Amino acid sequence: MPDGRVHFAVIIWIPPECRWVRHRSGPPMDPQTGRTGIAAALFMIITSMMLIPFQDPDSASFVLSVLTLGMGIIFFVILVIMIRRSLG
Repeated sequence: MPDGRVHFAVIIWIPPECRWVRHRSGPPMDPQTGRTGIAAALFMIITSMMLIPFQDPDSASFVLSVLTLGMGIIFFVILVIMIRRSLG
């Protein structure tokens, strides 16, 4: 019997033209663009961490807040790695 839960599937696909992220070669990132992205990622992380405690763990908004937190952390880590590679 279905229990009424909603299951989410997250599929990440990197197009062939964007696969330079996985290799050392590729265009360097502008540090200012990276700092702006890091600020956006930190905003995602902080706001989702503030919202999680006030939500019912069985609700869809709780799941979306957790997904937003995870995406913000992944976004932050990728940007830090790309900035470190572009600076030397």
